Amino acid sequence: FTQQIQQQITASIAFMTVETDLKEIRDFLRTTRKRMEDKEAKAKTINDWKQVALVLDRTFFFIYLAAIIISLAAMFPR
Repeated sequence: FTQQIQQQITASIAFMTVETDLKEIRDFLRTTRKRMEDKEAKAKTINDWKQVALVLDRTFFFIYLAAIIISLAAMFPR
């Protein structure tokens, strides 16, 4: 009878250990997933701003080019 109680206690302790380990694994996976989601969101924001910068760069280049061409045409009329 005492051996059966000892086995139940041992099984209960093993179950609690497994339960604790599973909780630690779940928490680790949660934090890892959150970290990856944050990193992906940050990368998306960076790429969005790079696209905005590229569009603005090209826009201002064409404005500059048009200003140069218009000034040259005004300075040296035919």
